[in-house]
Amino acid sequence: MKRQILFVFGDQACVPADPLISAKELGCETTVMGRTIPCGLPADLVDRFERVNLKEASAVIEVARALHSFRPIHAVVGYDDQAVPVVARIADALGLPGNPVEAADAARDKVIMKQRFEAAELPIAPYHLAKDEDDAASWAAQTSYPVVVKPVRGSASQGVIRADSEPILRQAYRRLRRIVRSQGLDTGGLSDAEQLVESYLDGDEYSVEFLLKDGHPHVLCLFEKPMPLHGPFFEESIYVTPSTLPAEQQTQLKDLAIRAVKALGLRNGPAHCELRVSSHGPFVLEIGARVIGGACSRVFRHVLDEEIHSYVLRLALGDEMILPEQRAEAAGAMMLPIPGEGRLISVSGIEKARDVPGIEDVIVTASPGEIIIPFPEQNCYVGFLTAKAETSAAVNEALSKAAQLVKLELQPLGCECWARKVDDQASYVPPTSHSIRALGDKNFDEARLAVLPLVGAANFGELPPQLSLVEADRCIRWLEEGNKGETSTSFWLIAEGRGAALGSVSGETCYVSCLSVVPDQRHTGLGTALMRTLMSMFAQQGCKKMEVLVDPREAGSSGLFRRLGFTMEVPGGQACCTC
Repeated sequence: MKRQILFVFGDQACVPADPLISAKELGCETTVMGRTIPCGLPADLVDRFERVNLKEASAVIEVARALHSFRPIHAVVGYDDQAVPVVARIADALGLPGNPVEAADAARDKVIMKQRFEAAELPIAPYHLAKDEDDAASWAAQTSYPVVVKPVRGSASQGVIRADSEPILRQAYRRLRRIVRSQGLDTGGLSDAEQLVESYLDGDEYSVEFLLKDGHPHVLCLFEKPMPLHGPFFEESIYVTPSTLPAEQQTQLKDLAIRAVKALGLRNGPAHCELRVSSHGPFVLEIGARVIGGACSRVFRHVLDEEIHSYVLRLALGDEMILPEQRAEAAGAMMLPIPGEGRLISVSGIEKARDVPGIEDVIVTASPGEIIIPFPEQNCYVGFLTAKAETSAAVNEALSKAAQLVKLELQPLGCECWARKVDDQASYVPPTSHSIRALGDKNFDEARLAVLPLVGAANFGELPPQLSLVEADRCIRWLEEGNKGETSTSFWLIAEGRGAALGSVSGETCYVSCLSVVPDQRHTGLGTALMRTLMSMFAQQGCKKMEVLVDPREAGSSGLFRRLGFTMEVPGGQACCTC
């Protein structure tokens, strides 16, 4: 019987087919678990697919147990930060090689990670888990600027912002909170008000790549990052090896990275350690219990004597092997820069980029029609380059030149008009568990007071409480002023303390504005129930169609309306309602 490898992919995973190709070359069957099969992963390499939500770890483990009882799983691996804790729990439950659960959690949670680094007396930037914006500003005032805010659990530099003064810090903190809320980032059980703030370290960044076997870190290589990462955002770019640092300093960084990996408690598999050499010496930034992200892992084809994924999978299988040493030639990888915001129309210059001497791979993962958003909102890169040459400088030059040749044509973004007929919803009755009621027995002033805190919490919760109410009030009054047909408190729905939806009508067309579900009530079906209830009310009054303005940058909203049967009628270009 063939051995079975279980691949676990998080919502943001974007990996090439290489890991599954390696699994097939090892004679193994492949099972993929995740919400979807990641972009660019050919279906013919996947023997089985199990749709799961990694945020429900216990349920995922039960699915893995069931799979294992039917057909034994011999290894479990992941390639993104969200998958790391789940992979460790599955390995622990099935008795497979992997990392201790506590170490995997520390690799995912930056606060736990820093606590472990502190306990090991490693040099790290001063940091603080702020309870809110005011707390962050108070800590920064005592510590001195500049500082950096970042999500407690995040990856790919999403939400990481430098602030050089209190006003900028407050703006950055609010922006970070909005990213966490709108993107549904894992908070590790914390509220979205609680975010990490730490002192900014000057200097250049480096990374040390590892394979670990039975707790022994084996250094694969040291990458330097020749393009500055000074902020205000920290979009990753070029990785090149070997480093041009003096040998003594390279050894110092590798030794520090080894101490960091041991402090975290990782035991089996890959590790990616980020460091910064500041004017005060080297510091540990973070560690990911994974290989370098996306198709950048292809750089190891030119760094090692064998595909990196082969080693990762054999470690997960528990096979005996000799870990590889770095080749002498120079190699590098690059995440393609994101030129701006818009809907991707086309990509050009790929063949010209491939013709640049030294370039080995030009991989564009974004497809026409996709929404492209710059950092810090972005969570994935649009493409990757790899190169090899005789020197690191030549690799850097080849990557930079090739990247300039790849052009992304973007259509400007604006709100889209989505619509659907409502007659099929006339008989809908919401579940009693949602306790949805209309506010028709109240005047506008009374109804506004009832929905105001819900609209504020759901749509402007990143702002200080009083300011969020001001913005919510502006949004509601915009509707009252007739900007989307005529409204009435009879069209205002509320689920006490949990959500609201405000409707309006013009002839046979009805509209919904300020659809508001507070964060801890999302993914409970409340948004769907509010929408269907509103459609039912309007259908009973003779309306034929409902329209809604959808901001294409808000994936959660567009997903909800798509599931409800709405389709785009008018593409982007309109101004959006503020909520």
